[in-house]
Amino acid sequence: GFLALSTALFGCASGESEPASEAEPQAAAQPVATEQTVTDDAGRTVTLPAAEQLEKIYYTSPAGQIFCFTLAPELCAGTTMDFTEQELANLPADIVDLPNLGTLAGGKDLNPEAIMAAGIQVVFSVTTVEPGEKDATNADDLQNQTGIPVVVIDGSFDKTAHCYEVLGRILGKQDEAKKMADYCTKVAADVAAAVATVPEDQRVSVYYAEGPEGLQ
Repeated sequence: GFLALSTALFGCASGESEPASEAEPQAAAQPVATEQTVTDDAGRTVTLPAAEQLEKIYYTSPAGQIFCFTLAPELCAGTTMDFTEQELANLPADIVDLPNLGTLAGGKDLNPEAIMAAGIQVVFSVTTVEPGEKDATNADDLQNQTGIPVVVIDGSFDKTAHCYEVLGRILGKQDEAKKMADYCTKVAADVAAAVATVPEDQRVSVYYAEGPEGLQ
């Protein structure tokens, strides 16, 4: 941060002018932090570059990709999948030409060498359920393999706002993160309120399918 500089004013004594005092030396500016340390949602202590130093980030799953795309697309260094032309048309311009660096989810085709070569400074492991021991182990393994800090964040549905808030603090985008968190919280509350008006016996069941055969 920067220290505010104040100017000392001196009055005259007994109505007579006195020689001006020598200006006090300016306070030295505090050094800009180059690192930050966080305790992630898997209970791991992780040291990573300060927000001002971050230029390239990555994520180990499509869930993390969505959070980062919507919060800081200009910092994203790759994608976890290949997109269709139709999908690309709806993505931020920063994303369109990014390389596919793989994912730890599903097919687990994450490419550690490509991540290292891309100059990525932090990897976010955003889970869709409460993080467990396996998530911590996977994060440690990837961090040890690449030398890149890996931060585990709980991105489960009920923790959507929390995930944005954590990312916002780490990336120095607290204001943007709060807007996203507030929006998601409101939408979830609106949906819950609407569902509550429908009797249990009149509610429909929904199967959400992914993958070419709907089994992913």
